[in-house]
Amino acid sequence: MSFLKPHDRTLAERSLDAVDATRQQLTLQARHASDRTVASIHADPLKATLIAAAAGALLAGIVCALSRRP
Repeated sequence: MSFLKPHDRTLAERSLDAVDATRQQLTLQARHASDRTVASIHADPLKATLIAAAAGALLAGIVCALSRRP
């Protein structure tokens, strides 16, 4: 970033820092959501299986309905 003026360089560096902080926060949130999902599946595997089957059936129905449109 040597081609930037000092003020612009500072702004660019702060922007990159903000992007990195957001990336780190999103990574932690995704990891936490994954951990909660795994814990939920372990706590009640039958319920998790039924939810997954229902979601798959719904998605298949949507794809089927959309593919039949003229």
